[in-house]
Amino acid sequence: MVDLKGLQPEGFVIKTDGADIFIVGRDVTDTGMQVAGTFYGVCEFLERYLGVRWLMEGPLGEVAPRRATIEVASADIRQEPVLCMRGNSSQRVAADQSSNAGSWSAYQRLGSRVRISTAHSFTGRWNKYHEQYPDIFAMQPNGTRINTNERERLCESNPTLWKLAEEKIEELRAAPGLLAVSISENDGGDNKFCSCATCRSWDSPKIQQRFKADPNLYLHQESDLISDRVYHFYNEVAKLVQKELPDRFVSGYAYSVYQTGPVRDYPDHSDNLIIGYVGFDSEEYLNDTARAAQRKDWLKWSKLTKHLGLEP
Repeated sequence: MVDLKGLQPEGFVIKTDGADIFIVGRDVTDTGMQVAGTFYGVCEFLERYLGVRWLMEGPLGEVAPRRATIEVASADIRQEPVLCMRGNSSQRVAADQSSNAGSWSAYQRLGSRVRISTAHSFTGRWNKYHEQYPDIFAMQPNGTRINTNERERLCESNPTLWKLAEEKIEELRAAPGLLAVSISENDGGDNKFCSCATCRSWDSPKIQQRFKADPNLYLHQESDLISDRVYHFYNEVAKLVQKELPDRFVSGYAYSVYQTGPVRDYPDHSDNLIIGYVGFDSEEYLNDTARAAQRKDWLKWSKLTKHLGLEP
């Protein structure tokens, strides 16, 4: 018999029993999401016992040695992926991981047993809310809060903006299989980050001091510019969501001008925040100084959340 008791989704067992061999995986999560446990078990069998390799995408990267016989004296293997999410961004929100079977990434077991939304998430808010809630948008260098509807910026210290987390709660309720919904700031565009007094007071002491000497500081692109305010915002929204849905999460990037780890103390941080750290690209990873700095930032973020994802 093959004992699957306690096996996590995506896990598998390869076991011999007399003349029989079993490859059995767990292919459905508790929320009904299809995953590829049995497929991963087959991949492991092919690699371990038949010498099959998938070295790169396409037929040129597939190695399948010819064999006259196949012999497996005995096997008792049980494996489960340590990380619940592995692979590219499209896989994170894929409803059916088994549909990826047959691709190079699937052969490398780069799948997922959770659905997590991590994208920049506030597109369209200007058109939707600027008349009703003009103060939730970032104060621009000219002193107004007028944003373009292309990649609008937010006033993250505004409690009215946090209250709009009700939208995120409804989004989670409407999708029982979605573990986390994104609250990440928009990326790029012409709108600038908020320069109102309250948002500035949320920034690190070093940034506040620099602002006194350089009122145009928020036009710069420095990795530590608004990390503290962004985390503060994430944390406030996460607490609201956790109160309503204690077993669900919100996610946000540590990225660009908020990649560097926050420096303030946050003793009341919520337990339902997932941070996607965007860093360690090839140029930085091969530079000892840059890699060490980013490792330090990674460790700073890890003190503020139990749930970290890496997006190189």
